[in-house]
Amino acid sequence: MMERGWYSAAVMALLLCLFIVFSPPALAQEDELARGRSLLRTNACLACHSLDGTAHVGPTLLDIVGRETTIVSGAGTKSLVADESYLRRALQFPDAEVVEGYMEGTMPAYALAEEDLGAIMAVMRDLSSKDGVEAQYSMSALVGLGICSFLFVVVHLFLSSIPIRTPLIYRMGSFGFQTFYGLLVIVLMLAQIAFWTQSPFVDVWDPPVWTRYIPLVTMPFAFLLIVVGYTISNPTVAGMESRLRSKDLVKGMIRLTRHPANMSYVVWGGAHLSTNGDLASFLLFGSLVLLAILGSVHIDLRRKKTSPDDWQHFAASTSLVPFWAIIRGRAALSPRTILCEIGWWRLLLALGCYAMWLFIHVYAVGSSPMPLGWQLW
Repeated sequence: MMERGWYSAAVMALLLCLFIVFSPPALAQEDELARGRSLLRTNACLACHSLDGTAHVGPTLLDIVGRETTIVSGAGTKSLVADESYLRRALQFPDAEVVEGYMEGTMPAYALAEEDLGAIMAVMRDLSSKDGVEAQYSMSALVGLGICSFLFVVVHLFLSSIPIRTPLIYRMGSFGFQTFYGLLVIVLMLAQIAFWTQSPFVDVWDPPVWTRYIPLVTMPFAFLLIVVGYTISNPTVAGMESRLRSKDLVKGMIRLTRHPANMSYVVWGGAHLSTNGDLASFLLFGSLVLLAILGSVHIDLRRKKTSPDDWQHFAASTSLVPFWAIIRGRAALSPRTILCEIGWWRLLLALGCYAMWLFIHVYAVGSSPMPLGWQLW
């Protein structure tokens, strides 16, 4: 049975590699415009500055290069033409020269690498050209993201349902079905990312500055959950249903939650929802959280239907919600025991994956995972 768990882990690793290599942000990492747009989004610049000339908290970025601007500084008030040199100073030292009519202290100082500054400048120049003005983000991309996010959730649940899954496995075989399932999932994920990168910034809420630290704190736990989820014998994992008849199942991470892999997606998506307040990010990460929760409930209902007695015994000492069985006294909590049962190699692997993701995040997604002012290296 453990071979099936390793197979699932291998499939997930392959999908993650495909996501990194073939996702639009990764393919566009050499494209300064794509990188610059991603930086404007992830650094929340678009929460205050519009791209289409619309009035907002800060000056619009449309036609900003070459615009005659009046600024207020310690030396007084003066007019200048916004060239690249001025725009770079405005990003790095925003309070040194404030555009007349706007408040000092509104814009944070950005500690950006030279290549990041260059990418943002490329977007500024593009927004000041005729072609750039005509190629603005389209609301149709946001609609496409919404459709793909909906399908991402529905297709998962549809293909996992017993009336659909069983005949497909019979026809395609277990390996064929899981391969088909995995490829379909990655296609939908890539479509989501593609639409996300092209969606306009529609403000849903304004995340407090402190939320930028949430992913840094929670993602190590998310990686531990996903590593454990795909390397242990767990009857909630596809292909391991027969493990319900085994004894000594409730140990390690299963003491905390019987769905470690799915809960990792809840932590992953929830952490990124907390620090991204735009509608596109809400659709992208929200669909991940929703699927993880609904998928866990769906698995529980399937196991209860197919193996009612064995499932009742297993569910009595575990919980879907992390720590709930422990809080209710149905499972024992001993941090030392749990760590030993999880295995130190899994803990080290999770920390290694987290460190690697910190390093490649900027290349795979187009933005640094570090809070403003922090440098990773």
